[in-house]
Amino acid sequence: MKENIAIFLESFSIANPLSEEQTKFILNQNIDTMELGEIGDIYNCWDEYRSWLKSKNAESVIAMVLKSKSYDWVIGLYDSATILLPYKGYKKILINPTVNEADLKNATDFEKQNTYGFFDSEFEKDYEVFQSVYSHSVWFPFMEGLRLVDIKEIVTEILALSQSDLDYLEKSTGSQLEDERSNDF
Repeated sequence: MKENIAIFLESFSIANPLSEEQTKFILNQNIDTMELGEIGDIYNCWDEYRSWLKSKNAESVIAMVLKSKSYDWVIGLYDSATILLPYKGYKKILINPTVNEADLKNATDFEKQNTYGFFDSEFEKDYEVFQSVYSHSVWFPFMEGLRLVDIKEIVTEILALSQSDLDYLEKSTGSQLEDERSNDF
């Protein structure tokens, strides 16, 4: 499964963080990396330290990664999920993206069928906007700080079930997907 899945963890964007916030962030990133490393290629601001500093923003790191290797699936958390939302030609699993109606205006049928969104209690408004276009959306009203590891079983099931779909899709529309990916932004 690992060869065609990119996982983008959130970036550290807290201004003047307390040591508890830094520790929580690092622990969450380490847990996600240890638990989910077998699912796909994981990119985070700690492992990609030099790239993040050179580019100064997550958008260019994500763009660079997606141009350097062909992925069928992209998985993003928080700000990475928000950045991935407008990308075309990828199956997506997004955790707590910030969503507005403009982001959803040009969603293709492929995207509507192959984009999954998971939201915790802090992202209720984003969930409401997202689910108006994407049927694969789940809101966890009693959970705060949703992590990929929290929904690992759901994610692995989605990925496993769609592998056969990907094989079929590549045979029938492979060139169309490549065209969509080359037109990102």
